[in-house]
Amino acid sequence: MQFEEKDWFEGTPGTKESFAIRLGEMPNGLPYLLPVMVLNGATDGPTFFVNAAMHGDEILGTEAVRQAWKLIETDQLRGRAVMIPMANLAGVGTRTRRNIIEMYPGPHDMNRVFPGNPKGIMTERIAATIIERFVKPAEYTFDIHCASVGGEWLPYVTVPTPSSEGLNAEQVRAANEMSRAWGTPLVIEGHVIPGSLVGEAFKLGKVAGMVEFGVANFSSREERVWGRTGVMNLLKGVGMLEGEPVIDREQITITTQTRILTDRGGFLHRRVETGAQVKEGESIAVLMSLDGEEIDEFKAPHAGVVCRMNTMGVVGTGDIIAYVGSGD
Repeated sequence: MQFEEKDWFEGTPGTKESFAIRLGEMPNGLPYLLPVMVLNGATDGPTFFVNAAMHGDEILGTEAVRQAWKLIETDQLRGRAVMIPMANLAGVGTRTRRNIIEMYPGPHDMNRVFPGNPKGIMTERIAATIIERFVKPAEYTFDIHCASVGGEWLPYVTVPTPSSEGLNAEQVRAANEMSRAWGTPLVIEGHVIPGSLVGEAFKLGKVAGMVEFGVANFSSREERVWGRTGVMNLLKGVGMLEGEPVIDREQITITTQTRILTDRGGFLHRRVETGAQVKEGESIAVLMSLDGEEIDEFKAPHAGVVCRMNTMGVVGTGDIIAYVGSGD
């Protein structure tokens, strides 16, 4: 596959296109490119925008996008799927969450700077480009994420509620229907991050959602297959592909999460795994000293599901141990 440098795609029905938009130059003078992959359906329909690897260490989303692009036949697609497989090109290159080659006022977390700034530093320019050229022309926007370094999430999608600020009833209904079609075991209601791609898409009146699954800088075959199935599930969920979404996991909806932090440093021994159903007071993990003594224990603050667990063998004061979520 060649990512030829182009300004925009042709859009010929029944074709696949891959190219790159030039956004500027890196400090060594080489072009800073934004790769794009397009599925032009054979018949008319809506435009669905999928974004991946906004954080450079979340490479699993790139795998999901590129494999879905390769597998989907355009004669079976209604409308157009426009996908960015690698929004943070520099971050992927350094295998870091942020673009660490940016100087002050960066490096920014891209998912906190939307709608961006076309005259700002590179992360702000990428965000502005995504909004103007990809989100605004599309009816649907979906953002793929993975857990950051040191964490593991039970795969989840976020969905708005009727009380979500600024959203109309049709946005709420359509966003729920679209996002739940991915098939994650966890659905988090009412979680919209200020400055995020999804939050800005909602402000523009779009149907939007996000998924988070896997761990940083790694992808297993099972996760790659599940990720590409998720992308195809989205398109099935909005009627752009024939068939019903393939959902092989029971879905739990939660409305609140409690974060558990450590006040001490040491060796972390987990007592449960991500996705475990726990009772109030149940042991989630313990902390061990260098000489093998148990120095702290972390218990579930309430009944619920363990949404996220720390994956590091050692932790320090203030580190996140786990999130426990519930539907209350």
